[in-house]
Amino acid sequence: MSQYPRAFSYYLSRMNNFSRQKIRVPTIANTSFQAQDQIVIDLPEAMCDLSTFSLQGLLMTASGTAGGVYAPFIEGCIESVNLEIGGVQVGTGFTQYNDLFNIYRQNQMWDKIPFRKVLQNEQTLPVTGALSNYQCSNTPFAVYNWLGFLGSVKVLDTTILPKCRLYIRLASNTILACHSGATDKTYKWNSVFATMDILDVSDGVYTNMVAQRLAQSPIEIPFNNVQTVTGGLGAPTSTTRWSTSTDCLEMVIGGFKGVGYDSNTANSNTQLSSYFNRGGSDTGTTVITSSQYSVNGIRYPSIPCTNATGDVFIDTAHTLGMSQDIVGATDPSMSTLALWSSNYWTHAHSFTYPDAEDSHRLVGLSGRGNQVLGTFELVGSGSNILPYVFLKGKSVLRVGAGKMIEMIL
Repeated sequence: MSQYPRAFSYYLSRMNNFSRQKIRVPTIANTSFQAQDQIVIDLPEAMCDLSTFSLQGLLMTASGTAGGVYAPFIEGCIESVNLEIGGVQVGTGFTQYNDLFNIYRQNQMWDKIPFRKVLQNEQTLPVTGALSNYQCSNTPFAVYNWLGFLGSVKVLDTTILPKCRLYIRLASNTILACHSGATDKTYKWNSVFATMDILDVSDGVYTNMVAQRLAQSPIEIPFNNVQTVTGGLGAPTSTTRWSTSTDCLEMVIGGFKGVGYDSNTANSNTQLSSYFNRGGSDTGTTVITSSQYSVNGIRYPSIPCTNATGDVFIDTAHTLGMSQDIVGATDPSMSTLALWSSNYWTHAHSFTYPDAEDSHRLVGLSGRGNQVLGTFELVGSGSNILPYVFLKGKSVLRVGAGKMIEMIL
């Protein structure tokens, strides 16, 4: 989404002396980072093309003994991504970034896996045989697919904003997968830097246009806002309560981690560590009977979605746009309802019409300025689980004269 109204498109088409230049943006203080470290990047004062923003570096993994250690897809190393503008956090707190990315990856990106093997570390984890002390040794990587603010705002003119600082926190070492025997499993990002294109219009038309617009009223920059809510570790039959202050709740995406989610045990179906498993794992020790959301006392769907009949799967397929998708591909290991339930379980429910996803108008469930209270209710049996919910909405960053900013959630 661009930050200028569409009414200006005619004048923008008349601009001369337009140029695009790729620049390298260094990280603050360090260039090497290990598990749970935070990467800090200051965006340059320019018209930044965030659709080209890329984080690059070299990936290393290590193991103390034989057994082999595999890193996940490169976005799996990211725990959170947050942007501060003028010291104010933009958004409502987005953690478990890697879990949400993995949901989209497994459900929408599988036809891109050969392409992602180039720089996104999409390796195949051997399920049998010796792993021969496998590890990555300065393997080049690039992160250029983003969720949240970075994935929804295409052009950001930071010259009209206070300082923009990006914080990217890396996940724990439990994202690494191994079969057995490996100790001291660690990973590290070396020689990290960012790149992006900056745009320039030197004839003054754009600058004057923005100045006049700011003098009249603020400029609004809509963006995707994601909030993460985590429940407590306990029995499968549970209620995870959440609240948010938003006027536009588009969808909710719920999942849960099973027993042993904090280990490095490799899952033979997902090809990832147990950290990324959503369901009862290979052994099927947890069974979810039904799932349902409520928002301000209203049930969504109106009756619980049962798992055995595929209701949860169907609701999720409709919400994530998979039900009528004839182009994209999903993880081929989702071949039966039982495998999906024990390894890929997700319940996504939409409050908006799919075609409105990229429009400028706010759509979704409105709290109309009040706090939105909701629940994620599961019914099941078996071992304890850790439920979590992603609340996806549309928010607006309002920019006024004098670099004044206001968040409209």
